[in-house]
Amino acid sequence: MGQISVFDTLVKTLSTQERKDLLQELKHTLSLRDEPLYQKNPASEEFINLEKEYGDLGFLTKIIIFIKSVFTGKDRLILVEQTLLLKLEKQIRNVNPGIMDFTGGKYLKVMYDAVEQLSNASRFFHKPIRSVYSSEKMDFFSFLAGMEIERVHDELLKVTNLFNRSSELRGKNEYEIRNDFEEQFKNILTQVTKEDRERMYGHAKSLDRIRSFVDFPYTSILEKFHTDVPETDPWCSHKDIEKRIIELGDMLAGLNAVPDARLMQALCLFQNREELESEEFDMRMQVKKYIDKAEQSLDIIRDFNRIIPLPDILKYIKNNINYHPSAAGGGEDWFQLFKKFWRGRFEDCVQSFMREQKRKRLIEDALELAGVKQFNYLQYYRQGEWFKGISLPCESSVLFIKTFIETVFLGSMQRALKIVLLNGEFYKDQNRQEFSDSFSFLNNIPGRLEEIDKEFSPQGTAGQAIERLKGDVMVSRLKFRQIEHHVRGAEHQFEELIKGSLRHLKQLISVLKGITHGEVGGKYDTLSNRQYIGGRENKTLLEEIDSAGAVLDKALNLLYDLNDLGRAG
Repeated sequence: MGQISVFDTLVKTLSTQERKDLLQELKHTLSLRDEPLYQKNPASEEFINLEKEYGDLGFLTKIIIFIKSVFTGKDRLILVEQTLLLKLEKQIRNVNPGIMDFTGGKYLKVMYDAVEQLSNASRFFHKPIRSVYSSEKMDFFSFLAGMEIERVHDELLKVTNLFNRSSELRGKNEYEIRNDFEEQFKNILTQVTKEDRERMYGHAKSLDRIRSFVDFPYTSILEKFHTDVPETDPWCSHKDIEKRIIELGDMLAGLNAVPDARLMQALCLFQNREELESEEFDMRMQVKKYIDKAEQSLDIIRDFNRIIPLPDILKYIKNNINYHPSAAGGGEDWFQLFKKFWRGRFEDCVQSFMREQKRKRLIEDALELAGVKQFNYLQYYRQGEWFKGISLPCESSVLFIKTFIETVFLGSMQRALKIVLLNGEFYKDQNRQEFSDSFSFLNNIPGRLEEIDKEFSPQGTAGQAIERLKGDVMVSRLKFRQIEHHVRGAEHQFEELIKGSLRHLKQLISVLKGITHGEVGGKYDTLSNRQYIGGRENKTLLEEIDSAGAVLDKALNLLYDLNDLGRAG
């Protein structure tokens, strides 16, 4: 069985009307303060025309610059820029003298503390961001789109649920089903409006910016500060962290807009997806608490930008009055990921649907071969017995071999095979041994199946472990995985029995074909008493042996197909 996807877990746990109503309530009642994370200074952002600046200077200042230019050989505009940078230095000192030591070329304690606070604040988003960007980005954006574009989400859930559309799809082959989906998929995507895309793009961009905030290597700045000198505040050289400070400026430049509370709500639910399955999970309280903590982290970014005039500092250390941090892009791929997710989901559904259709056909053939209307079920190893949703890959194979052996092999086939076992005079001892081994193995299958089935009973090892887990207080998904682990462990015995059944069916078929159609001296030889075994019923017996070989051959092929299908699904 494939793992239950993150998306499916979230959809399942949030699909009740009560939780849908609560999500709508939270959408309208919870928000983040709209105070920008970074208050832009228009004067700092404005491009400075050095030629114009020079023209606006007083006559005396121009004379001084002219004299400096003559003696230093520097262009007058460079000297104008240096004058402006000196003014900038004074502004930075006035904001907070504890940020930098301009004379010594050092960053001081205020800078160290502010970066450390940023690092601490980023940890709040670490877990959900790591989860989203590790392997679950498509799931997250599809879930978020489900919250923001619910009508499209619902339509896509319907069109990809092929099992609910089985009557509509009856008679269609896989090619036709795929073509139908592509047509419907394109039509549904046209319902995504420009406003929907812009809203989702805003969320995706914010998420990428938060990721940059989380991933920033704060330690590479902090570790450069000298913090081990007694009675001396932390400090480090400008040059030691120049590259990282520039990167920090670029990262913070992207964190100017406040993320939407809806995005924070989605991250909260995504992070707590396993706990959501518990009825005791208080979604209202948890989302509110999450948004409050997110606000605290965002406030630290605001505080940093208030305390540290980083854009001005970057102008100073870059010696460029027109330097501006470069905010990275982000979020552009959300719609591609969204489409890729739904195409992948459809592909999984098609494979499951086609496997199920094939399984139904095989079961119909298996029941017909066994001459019954339904399988002989085991007492404990059966779908839904322990925990809804756990697949049983061996179930169809086990039920078929049990039913076939009990109704055919031990029924209509038994008389002819026993006569061969008791009275057959094999030319080769090896053939006799093979016949005897396979006959005995297949004869004992019902008893062996019952023994394995007891593993799943309340007294069995797996059954006891499962019963204990049912009573444990834990989130459903964790409980599901642990129960599935015990089922898979005990199921290994069924797998070995199926392998043995395939091997012995094949061996028995070869021996029987040797008896009816073999050549003297071949690997599978006939019987020396072939012409008279069974006495006056010799002809009928040989026909029964020939028929048994053909029926067993059909059973072998069906068991191969059912086993392959079970392992694939």
